This record gives sequence, structure tokens and C-alpha cells, in this order.
Amino acid sequence: MIIIPIISRQIAFAKYDGQTGEISVYYHTGKVECYSGFDLDDLQAIVDASNRYDMLIHLTDPKRIPQPSTTT
Repeated sequence: MIIIPIISRQIAFAKYDGQTGEISVYYHTGKVECYSGFDLDDLQAIVDASNRYDMLIHLTDPKRIPQPSTTT
């Protein structure tokens, strides 16, 4: 796993798992969202971006893993 620092008021950091191709985004609130379908090129694009937050949002928007419903 690779930790990716994200300078943001909302996001604390992201974590990339090279075995599964998933990125988990950790918010300052404690919320965690998971996204799938990433490779090392995507990871490198985030790391190299002048604005990591914007690049992360751009890459994760279409790749969100649906979360189980918490309503009953």
C-alpha cells in the first residue's frame, strides 16, 4: 500500500493498493470511500499533479465503488 498525501480541508490522505487497484480516500471526518480500477499511471498522475486534490477527484469520479445502503 502507498499513502498519498492530499492537501485539502476535506481529505486527509489517500491509500493506493497495487494488488487490488483500489484507492481509499480518508476524510478528516473519518469517512472512507473506496474506488477501483486504478493502475500505477493513475497513481503517478496524482503524485505529479500540482493540485493532487483536483487530480484525485478527476480520476475517482467515474470509479466509485457503491457502498452498502445504511438505511433500513
